[in-house]
Amino acid sequence: WGAMTPEQANIIRNAVAPESVEVVFDLFDKVLTKAMYAGDRTYTPNYDKNGQGKWDISFSLTEM
Repeated sequence: WGAMTPEQANIIRNAVAPESVEVVFDLFDKVLTKAMYAGDRTYTPNYDKNGQGKWDISFSLTEM
């Protein structure tokens, strides 16, 4: 995710902070729920064209 406000970034950061998170996948004909680990978390400060502080967040999900 990119160019998020600090408040938006904080919601995502808190959601993937626990050791594992429950992730729901909608696969057209069925729904799967998996316990996953969020790794390689990066939180990069950035600025939009108006100079407002924004955040870019990325992480990978690995099934536990």
